[in-house]
Amino acid sequence: PTEPPFHGHLKNFEPIFHAALPEYASMTLSIPPLLEMLRWCEKEQFTRFIISTPGPVGLMALWLAEILDVPTVAIYHTDLPHYARILTDDASMEALAWHLVRFLYGKVDQIYVLTEAYRRMLQDNGLGDKDIRIFPKGTDVTLFHPDRRDTATWKRWDLNGSTKLLYVGRVSREKGLDVLGESYRRLRSERDDVELVVVGDGPYLDELRRKWAELPGVVFTGFVEGEELATLFASADVFAFPSTTDTYGSVVLEAQASGLPAVVTDAGGPKEVIVDGRTGLVARAGDVTDFTSALRRLVSDRGLREEMGYQGRLHAEQRTWQKAFQAFWDAQRELRFTPRGQAAPGAGRC
Repeated sequence: PTEPPFHGHLKNFEPIFHAALPEYASMTLSIPPLLEMLRWCEKEQFTRFIISTPGPVGLMALWLAEILDVPTVAIYHTDLPHYARILTDDASMEALAWHLVRFLYGKVDQIYVLTEAYRRMLQDNGLGDKDIRIFPKGTDVTLFHPDRRDTATWKRWDLNGSTKLLYVGRVSREKGLDVLGESYRRLRSERDDVELVVVGDGPYLDELRRKWAELPGVVFTGFVEGEELATLFASADVFAFPSTTDTYGSVVLEAQASGLPAVVTDAGGPKEVIVDGRTGLVARAGDVTDFTSALRRLVSDRGLREEMGYQGRLHAEQRTWQKAFQAFWDAQRELRFTPRGQAAPGAGRC
């Protein structure tokens, strides 16, 4: 089937209140204007609300859907309970996050998750009666491409042409970067032809700089995007992603599109983004020895790196945004919705 043309537009609303989030200077908690949003949604006559955030905007969308009797679809992007547990080390905060997840996602008509692991997790935590489907996320295989490889790009950071380990993502505690740091420390004790490049920004950056200050060959680039980021991907040799909280890990797919083998953990979604043993390796979550072993295997074998990188590119080419959108669009056309004022066929009260 042909892809439907896009005739939409973006609408920004001025928040009625906003506040910075602790430890996340680049992020702001904003409360949107409910009545203004209601008037706009009535005027536009939307037939479907797609909720992509469990925050205030997502809650507003739920209320608007109730008022306007519009079906809702939610995409589960963020593992809130796991983040809450790691960032606070408080089981009660994790439980509170689960209450929020069940409240919001329990009210929508359909849920999309990014991997099978998260479908099972939601089903096992109070949402087993919901219609939960896999959202086939994609990537830009034109932007992220092996042809962008340019090892001269590392000269700006005085790196010397050794094997490059690359991490791309938010620099925060829950990303498992302590595991990566210790793995790199062990590799450097064995060989001096490996370097580590960390691309991104976040609340853990300054502390990591101090922790890793004595480690040779470590570079923090800060936030990078667009073609510059694509060049860094293609110019590295191994992608290292120790996170245990990502529901998907878009950067893992971007790495494969760029021709890099990836090392990920067996927790969260990234393990389903690679093909273990073919496009990358899966290590046990939080296990420094196992993560180091996976990195060592790739650092030590250029032929294996190149073969996995080649297979990773082929794998990523099957996950374009065009294919992802078409699959999502087709599924939305199939969604059956019973107006909230009516009972579903065969339903009754007891």
